[in-house]
Amino acid sequence: MRGFKEPGFADRQKAAQQARQSIVQKFKSQPGPDDPEVVKRRAEREAAAARREQQRLEREAAKAEQKRLDEEAKKAEAARLAREAEEHAARLTEMEAESCASGYVPKSMKASLRAMLDWQEEDRRRAGRPIACRTCGRPQPVKCFNCGRPQLPPSKDEADA
Repeated sequence: MRGFKEPGFADRQKAAQQARQSIVQKFKSQPGPDDPEVVKRRAEREAAAARREQQRLEREAAKAEQKRLDEEAKKAEAARLAREAEEHAARLTEMEAESCASGYVPKSMKASLRAMLDWQEEDRRRAGRPIACRTCGRPQPVKCFNCGRPQLPPSKDEADA
């Protein structure tokens, strides 16, 4: 390798100066902020951002409307169930009065009346007690302070066990 000559200090300085000059030329050749192409691209970016924001607002409005409709449907369903329960209780009371008047009460009616009264008593009893943590069993108002999990009222199966 006799032909290879190590670059000297002057050669390295000259190469560094050329690199700096090429960087300056590259920077100067870029369009300025008032160039029509730059202005056009900036306007396109701003329009796209405005469209995205408008779509986000529309999605949020649709979600809020759906949530409102779901809540209305839940309220209507709860009202329907309450009305049906009242009608059922009224029918049972009428049937009980008729059967008492005649002196005959079928076993199935006695059982259904007992079940209805048991459910009403169970609902009254549950309304008065605090919610218990499913993990540790301690009574907790909303979430267990012992384990930190949010708690729901126990199901009918858990209450019977």
